[in-house]
Amino acid sequence: MDAIETFLAALERDNPEVDWNVHRDRLREELRPDQSEPKLVLTGLPILNSDTPGMLQYIRFKTYLALENLPEEVALLPWLRTLDLSGTRLRVLPMGVGQLLNLEILDLSATQVSLLPEWIGQLTQLRILLLARTRIQVLPNSIGYLSRLEYLSLRATHISTLPEAMRQLLNLQWLDLTNLPLTSLP
Repeated sequence: MDAIETFLAALERDNPEVDWNVHRDRLREELRPDQSEPKLVLTGLPILNSDTPGMLQYIRFKTYLALENLPEEVALLPWLRTLDLSGTRLRVLPMGVGQLLNLEILDLSATQVSLLPEWIGQLTQLRILLLARTRIQVLPNSIGYLSRLEYLSLRATHISTLPEAMRQLLNLQWLDLTNLPLTSLP
């Protein structure tokens, strides 16, 4: 079983509320390694895209997907560049995401995530981090290690103070602080 199959099996295992039986055969057909650009657009399933056969680089989950758990097996996709979990019911970002060292875009907007783990600083290729409308209250100091970060959305989160480490984000071009209960800036 290859990395994509393993990840999809784990996704199915960790999210039994999704009726995977409806789409399983088409999903596997769409992800055949002989295709130059596997793409999948199905109701309630992820959109998968790759520029290289067998090298999945983009996953976007539909906003109405009842996804609550992202399996640790996401770490089996180290070439992943975009992970869009916006609008899902995800509560915890698994440690496996911290191993996606090529990740450039992480979208957690409108999820149930309440904690941004300290290991987020390992994602040094991250350029875009979208945390709008999450339940996050505190940013970890390791956010300062995201030296390539250009775009950070904290819109309508519960963050009241920003860590001093924000000063290290020298490439940051856009910071969305709309509707934040901020009491001070670093």
